[in-house]
Amino acid sequence: MNAGKNIWVGVALLLTCATSAFSQSTWYVDMSATPPGAGTQAEPYTSIQYAVDQATTLSDDLILVAPGIYSEQVRCPSKFLKLRSTHGPSLTMIRPTLPGDIVQMPNGLAGSTFPELDGFRLQGSASMAGSGVVSTDIVVKNCIIDAGYDASATVFAGVQAMVSVRLERSTIVNFGRAVTLNNFFGSPDETRLSNSILDRGVMGTSLSLEYCQWNGQLGGAILLAGNVNAPPGVWSPPSGDVHLKPLSPCIDAAKPSLPPDPDGSRADIGAMVYDPAYAATPTTYCTAKSHSGGCSPRLGFSGSASFSGPDDFHVQCADALNRKAGLIFFGAAPANLPFSGGTLCVAAPIVRGPAQNSGGSSSGVDCTGSFDLHFSHAFAQANGIAPGTNVYLQAWGRDPGFVAPNNIQLSDAAVFEFAP
Repeated sequence: MNAGKNIWVGVALLLTCATSAFSQSTWYVDMSATPPGAGTQAEPYTSIQYAVDQATTLSDDLILVAPGIYSEQVRCPSKFLKLRSTHGPSLTMIRPTLPGDIVQMPNGLAGSTFPELDGFRLQGSASMAGSGVVSTDIVVKNCIIDAGYDASATVFAGVQAMVSVRLERSTIVNFGRAVTLNNFFGSPDETRLSNSILDRGVMGTSLSLEYCQWNGQLGGAILLAGNVNAPPGVWSPPSGDVHLKPLSPCIDAAKPSLPPDPDGSRADIGAMVYDPAYAATPTTYCTAKSHSGGCSPRLGFSGSASFSGPDDFHVQCADALNRKAGLIFFGAAPANLPFSGGTLCVAAPIVRGPAQNSGGSSSGVDCTGSFDLHFSHAFAQANGIAPGTNVYLQAWGRDPGFVAPNNIQLSDAAVFEFAP
């Protein structure tokens, strides 16, 4: 993040605004402390808005926020503050209690720095509809900004700025636009979106994107290096789960000069670092191969993948080619390898489930076939699946409609955690 700070030092030198006469102070907020608090590390405030409102809180000050769910809207009409969480967006949420924008920062240029929001999850909902952050100028870093419902038909944006916006290592989902900039005369260098997930695109002719994922409109934005035009590959945008799924295009795709992720790999795009051990719920990934019957086999689930729950967890493959031999196989890691005209989505070593026939129509060629694997407690234990293990699966079957070696059918892939 030091590179971003250096950029903003350079930008600040170009601004024609007065330098603040006050030295920076740090104020502390912890919702679990005793209210109202004194703003010190020993006696923190318990509300972000309360910290903002204090007469002793001045432009250029830092408000340092401890983990928790802060049920409030933050309004900074005249103070140019830095709001920063101590433990990042997974543990620090701002959730509005009234309809409207979640965070509003100052209008107009003042102070020696732009207002800054760093390390929060801004969590909206249909009953509290509004934009995430609204400001004339804003720096947003390491944030998750979620509308909380399908706001695609609205004018609400994750970040809405009038003149300039800097976005870094953030994830924005479910809004009508990820970022809207009402600036048609500014420099793209002052309005750069970097290393971020921009679900449903952006709007603003002065915006520039580098090493971002976008999936929607560009609205006149300028594409620089490293951008990905594809769905973000997060677990469940509708439910706000923005962990990266296996094979997400955002994995190892951020700017190469950024510090590596904790596992030593290249940095990921977005606010969440890819965690191969994470599997909140069974979900699909990867791309199926279309078979000679004209369909793409797809995996689904039923029952509970848990050693302590009912022994009823099944993995099913629908839309397979009828009356063909096949099986469901699995492994401990994802892959993305060309294979027989399709994609092999499970990494070696691979374990094969029982061979079976897809069934379906007794004549002709169609999509009525299916495969089923009962992933029972005994089957899991026999194959070394311990509680908390992630399992990656894919279905395979014969397809004589293609010439060898492409005479197979392949489903999409799926991952689930076998819970304790």
